[in-house]
Amino acid sequence: MYTMEVNYPVAPPTVMEPVAQNWALGIGIAGFVISMLLGARMSMKYKTLLPVLFPVAGFCASILEPVVCILGHCIHSVAGQMTLFETNARPIPIHLSLAYALYFGPVWMVLFQRAITHGLTKSYLWKAYAGTVVFAVLFEIAPVQFGLWGYYDKQALWVFKGTVPLFWAFCNPVNMWVSFTLIMKYRHLLTGIRSLLIIPLTQAGVYMGAMGAGFPYFNAANSTASQLQIELAGLMSVALAFAFIGACNKILAGASNELRNERS
Repeated sequence: MYTMEVNYPVAPPTVMEPVAQNWALGIGIAGFVISMLLGARMSMKYKTLLPVLFPVAGFCASILEPVVCILGHCIHSVAGQMTLFETNARPIPIHLSLAYALYFGPVWMVLFQRAITHGLTKSYLWKAYAGTVVFAVLFEIAPVQFGLWGYYDKQALWVFKGTVPLFWAFCNPVNMWVSFTLIMKYRHLLTGIRSLLIIPLTQAGVYMGAMGAGFPYFNAANSTASQLQIELAGLMSVALAFAFIGACNKILAGASNELRNERS
């Protein structure tokens, strides 16, 4: 095996707080069951398997986490962790995959139902995006404070140290938006057993969103760039996130109109 020495930021040693982990796991399991029941109800109502599969696709989307963690300098506390899987030297706990399910699933259910009942306007979608940004900032206060996960080394737009850096808050929803756009665009193919294709479709979407918007920051954070340059790269990533969200909103508004016409 060929090896070489590299100057790369190393995550600090971390210990999972057992009580916090148990609470996170319990809340995650309960939330996942509730979201699956709500999805099943929607599936029966609208005669499509997609809603009940939304939380499942979100759960599977957590395969993205080790990649963005190592590129974006995030660590899920290692010692004492109830690990679901590990890649790229990043163990991922069970509660994190459940958090993905509860992040993607309910948002997609709301957007899907809105698309059928009232339609998705670009204005509504921008408000929904803004809501997910605010939610991310507020939601991550507890996990960061209780040591479930944390951020290290050079971060972009880290205004409030007790929660997620704003780079992540603005860019993470892009993963969800791009995936949902793919699902809505190819919904005609996602019928019957082929509905299961939303799982690999979501994998493609989350990588497209994460890398498409995040690459300026990811490249700067893993270089000799100064903190000012990293902040500027973070702002470039946020600008790209807005561009991606705007493009997805335009596609989703059109797909929503088509969907309503099909069901009328």
